Amino acid sequence: MANRTTFLPKLTPDGWRLNVPARFTEIGKRERYFYKTRELANGVAAELKEKRDKHGEAVKSILPSLGVTISTPSLPNCQYRTTVHG
Repeated sequence: MANRTTFLPKLTPDGWRLNVPARFTEIGKRERYFYKTRELANGVAAELKEKRDKHGEAVKSILPSLGVTISTPSLPNCQYRTTVHG
C-alpha cells in the first residue's frame, strides 16, 4: 500500500516550508510553499489534508496527466512559492 501524504511543515532558514507533491498540484510538478509562521503553514496543511481526505482513495490511483488533481490552496500569506523542475 502506498504511503499517505502527510503535508507536514518544516522549519528552514527561509521560513516554514510546506512541500506539495506533484500529484496534488495544478501543474503536475512538486511545489514548495514558504510561510513566516508555523501557524500559517499548519493552516494551509490542514486545508490540503482535508481535500486529500475528501477525495479519498480515488485521487491516489488517478494520474495527474488525466486532469484530476487537488488544486493548491489560495496563498495570501505565503512568502513565496517555488516549483521543482526535473
